[in-house]
Amino acid sequence: MAFSDTVRSALTENLNLKLVSIGFTLVLYSLVHGSQDAQRSMEVTLVTLLPPGEANRELVSQLPSHVRVTLRGPRTTLDDLHAEDIGSLQVDARGAQDRHVTFDKNSMHVPTGVIVDEFMPAGIDLRWDDVVTRDVPVQATVAGTPAPGFIVKGVPVAEPANVRVRGPKSEVSVLQHVRAEAFDVSGLTENSYTRNLAIDAPMGGLQYELGNFKAITADVLINPDLSDFTWIEYYRADELIARGAEAAQRALPAIHKVVEAKIVPIQRAAPEAIRPGDTVNA
Repeated sequence: MAFSDTVRSALTENLNLKLVSIGFTLVLYSLVHGSQDAQRSMEVTLVTLLPPGEANRELVSQLPSHVRVTLRGPRTTLDDLHAEDIGSLQVDARGAQDRHVTFDKNSMHVPTGVIVDEFMPAGIDLRWDDVVTRDVPVQATVAGTPAPGFIVKGVPVAEPANVRVRGPKSEVSVLQHVRAEAFDVSGLTENSYTRNLAIDAPMGGLQYELGNFKAITADVLINPDLSDFTWIEYYRADELIARGAEAAQRALPAIHKVVEAKIVPIQRAAPEAIRPGDTVNA
């Protein structure tokens, strides 16, 4: 018998039995291999339960958003496992007293046959601070330059002058002022101006108690620049008068706006009340 016939006979003889044996072998291998212990690491979300607001305690330490957990169990189970299947890792800090929390392996919801091997990190440090309130002055600054010949008199006056700040004592106690956006005086002439200024967003764990206010108002006074005159230089009266006349001339557009703002409502209410040549007190 030829060699090829011998090989063919060996392969085809009792073929069905051989196929069943191969299939059984594969199943057995899969079962044995899949039941072997394996390890797998994945990140889970860290959820911290904080005390209620009336406790007046605030957590000021920075906590990680995720924790890496190492699981041990059957390989097939771990291969099919996803982070959402085991949920988040919760830490109960509502007592506001714990200084350190060690993660509890039994707090994780894992499938049967799977155990939590370790956490990385194994726990977290907690730093607490008392919550206090304090009135802090508002600081409004000036940006830009008035029209030539004019200066800003003093500093912007804010209303309200103070803002109540609430937050951790360590942050509130060192806060010097609440900053508002700059008051732009570019091109302004002599007058008193009022504008709404937004307050910068609070930093860290601070909160501003503004009530119904979303911004503060600030007043700025623009005067002629007389810095090169002293109070005893009466002999320069002509120069002062000329300087005032120049300032008034430059301020005429603003003066006209004020006058128009007074006249227009009157004209709308009673057109006959305003005749050519009439004057209106601004």
